Amino acid sequence: MANKKNTKNTRKRKKNIDKKVQKKKNENIIVLILLCVSIVLLGIISFPNVGFLGNILKSFILSLFSSFSYIIFLALIAICTYKIINYKTFRLSSLNKLDCIIIFFMCMFVFVGININTMKENSEFSLLSLKNIYSLAVDNKGIGLIPYLVSFLFFKLIGMVGIVLFVLISSLYLIIKYKKDNV
Repeated sequence: MANKKNTKNTRKRKKNIDKKVQKKKNENIIVLILLCVSIVLLGIISFPNVGFLGNILKSFILSLFSSFSYIIFLALIAICTYKIINYKTFRLSSLNKLDCIIIFFMCMFVFVGININTMKENSEFSLLSLKNIYSLAVDNKGIGLIPYLVSFLFFKLIGMVGIVLFVLISSLYLIIKYKKDNV
């Protein structure tokens, strides 16, 4: 009968393995919660009558992002679904945060570029323009407060050219970066 020693190293190795397994389980639980919250919030902003609290939440989300919130929630649902399907190989920590931020800003600037008339109408930074942006966003017609505030500097300094240049340069950066990694 072989006598196994239970030394410090074997106990330490078991604890490290247990921590890794627990960390993966925690990440999967967080992804499931994020998926459920994204689906519920997408439903809240999609349907007209969602109750008192739902209408408050809907007007808050739409005032911040307007129609761009659909893109945000669909992207969250896609990432969470991909993580659930590939739970053994894919980790959220492996996502490059800078690239995610660049893609977010690219999508936001494309959204602002599509709704450029709203930017032209509210080119003065004042309380009246913020009120107008808010009322259009809640009606699901404008660009929302956050895309407006972020793209205001680009639009004011360089105009539509600044928005297009940012989208082109950042897309070229991402294409070259990931093309280089795949070769």
